[in-house]
Amino acid sequence: MWSRLLGLLEAGSVLAFLAECRHRLFPAEMFADFFPSVGGRPSLPPEVVASVIVLQTLQGLSDREAAEAVTFDLWWKAACGVAVDAGGFHPSTLTWLCSMPISAAFSTCSGVPPITSASPAVAIAQ
Repeated sequence: MWSRLLGLLEAGSVLAFLAECRHRLFPAEMFADFFPSVGGRPSLPPEVVASVIVLQTLQGLSDREAAEAVTFDLWWKAACGVAVDAGGFHPSTLTWLCSMPISAAFSTCSGVPPITSASPAVAIAQ
């Protein structure tokens, strides 16, 4: 099923890049400080939410529009690693993660350069 869905993504696109690399771009340990064990874990994996935020930012969508896109758009589902039959999530999930000190998470991930206008993923999107 996933191989057919991934086949829908245009090679070299940001969507294909996220589908292939999201686990390396957004490893679980990058977000460990956001989810202390006493508070549990979110129902959505952090790399899924981070991937949605990347696409949201690149397409200039509101939180509600991004939550709808990952709920109904097969390309977004494939890129973000969301099952085809998965239900949606509340837009406040994006607001909550965006309010976290993301720069702190990225500083703990060695070997992952910051995203800038010169980054390959941004260049592909432009």
